[in-house]
Amino acid sequence: MAEDPKKKKPMQVYLDRKRDAELSFVADKLNISKAEVIRRSLDEYLIDAIPPDEDPLLEMIGLAGEDSGLPTDLAENHDYYLTKWEKERCE
Repeated sequence: MAEDPKKKKPMQVYLDRKRDAELSFVADKLNISKAEVIRRSLDEYLIDAIPPDEDPLLEMIGLAGEDSGLPTDLAENHDYYLTKWEKERCE
């Protein structure tokens, strides 16, 4: 899914002619921009670059604990619970 262009930060990258030609070939073959090829490649690279045991976002898993008293379907129905809790808070 494409990100809103207004939320993207411009970045300048210098490539040698060989890499630029390879990038152009892939972009043409996939019918996407060179920038999109770079973004997709970076996404794939970053998946492997940060080992799961060093990923700070994964450390959040389980912070609430098993007996947190939270609904077991919170992830699936978060909108419902947020609305419900906001209504209760405003009463």
